[in-house]
Amino acid sequence: MFTPDVIKTIVWALAMIIVLTIFILIFKKQLASRIEKIGIRVKKGDAELEISENITEPPSEIISDVSQTEYINLEDKIEADRDISDNTKDDSETLTSKMWESYEENDLAEMKKSFLELNKIEGDSQKKLENEVLYNSMLQRRGNSEALKELNRLAENSMVASYAFTQLGNCYEFNGNYLEAIKMYEKAYEISDSDIKKANRLVDIALNLSKFDNPQTGIDKILAEIDNFSDSDAISSTYSGLSTLYKEIEDVELETLALEKAIEYGLNDTDLLFKLAYLYGENNQDNMAILHYENSILINPKNSAVLNNLGVSYSDLQLPTKAVNYYEKAHDLKNTLASSNLAIKLINEGFSNIAKKLLDEAKNQKKVSSNVNKYIARLNEKEESENKIYTELIENAKKIRSFRRLYAEKLFTINSEIPTIKGNWGKINNEVIIITQNETFFEGKWKERNTNKKIDGTIKNNSGKITFSTEKKKPNTVNEYHYVNDFNAIFYLSEDIKQIKIMTEDSKNEFLTLELLTTVENGQTIEE
Repeated sequence: MFTPDVIKTIVWALAMIIVLTIFILIFKKQLASRIEKIGIRVKKGDAELEISENITEPPSEIISDVSQTEYINLEDKIEADRDISDNTKDDSETLTSKMWESYEENDLAEMKKSFLELNKIEGDSQKKLENEVLYNSMLQRRGNSEALKELNRLAENSMVASYAFTQLGNCYEFNGNYLEAIKMYEKAYEISDSDIKKANRLVDIALNLSKFDNPQTGIDKILAEIDNFSDSDAISSTYSGLSTLYKEIEDVELETLALEKAIEYGLNDTDLLFKLAYLYGENNQDNMAILHYENSILINPKNSAVLNNLGVSYSDLQLPTKAVNYYEKAHDLKNTLASSNLAIKLINEGFSNIAKKLLDEAKNQKKVSSNVNKYIARLNEKEESENKIYTELIENAKKIRSFRRLYAEKLFTINSEIPTIKGNWGKINNEVIIITQNETFFEGKWKERNTNKKIDGTIKNNSGKITFSTEKKKPNTVNEYHYVNDFNAIFYLSEDIKQIKIMTEDSKNEFLTLELLTTVENGQTIEE
């Protein structure tokens, strides 16, 4: 008969065996050389994080950026993949890919060989010319001055002129001549034959304006022209470029909003989904991160980086059963970062799948402890509880995403006139709010249970930000009062300017709508 103590002993024994096995698999090379050394390598495209140090004390700091080198405490650290690149994917064997590999290795002879083979098997005359453009672009970036002349010659051919000007822009940008790069991209933009090509060149122009002048110049360029596109992929591309520029000025809020719009128009772009989900996770918005990671998994269920990061977000939200489930899936796909995260969970809080297996085996014995069925019920209750929390947080995340996309639409659509919102609005807790306005600034006041309340805000295009405040007595005074900030919010206006849609930016994320009751024009109150 399995007593509770026996079950507990078996669980811990199995857990420690699994943890030890995972640890040996991950660190077998380092353990083989010197037991006191730890070596961890995390691959991110061309960048690696490598740690190889003698550790005599438990580390006190955690890696927060791929460029930093800090000790990792394996007892505390749950880490997200920083890049969507997945080692389960096979490397491309195409000749174009081989050209790029040779370029990266600076093997010009092999690069030329791949180019000649590529054009030998290519039957399309335009694609032959495009291959020639690409090859000369690679040569120029490897210091061949004659290649620039070839690119200019190819730019005279209408079949590949747009592509040639684009590659000329790439070459000038690569060499730091941003003004000349802008000129080339502008030429490519003018003769591009599709919305998506024009959008991509617009982004190239904006990024180089950012480098030549400042990021705001590039941002203004995109915002001034984004409404010229109707193709969804083109609109997605422009918003993606916009997010890159906001990243340069470290404006996380606007970077997030631009990525939301990019994904709205580029629904199946897993790179964008990953980028936005990771950004949300890094800024402690794990419900939003999960929403976008799960959308990515629907497109590619076997991306181990996404599966690992889902585990991280569920762990941050204190949902260990779901966290362990995703770590296991990523571990099965050979994601070693997930393996280490899983080991931490097994030690600290997980055990759900192991416990379930033990309990299922135990209940089939001839003599079954009453505790077995009790623990099975407890396990089911825990899973049901986590599923309920999951459903609630995903539904809330969907509402937040929907609001932010509408807010971003209003924010990024340039409005030459400042909307007028002065007047009487209702209602918060059935109270009328009297709003006054001076250009882009406004203030609204009302009473709530004999307490003075206030909102202060600014309008940008047909959207803006609000601060909610409450009047309170100043400390150590008799009759002096001041307003104390309660929370912040964002808002957008309806098309007819008769509704103010508000979302609070506190932990509750409440949604409010103010309805216009009366407007004020030239001192006269007009009923709506």
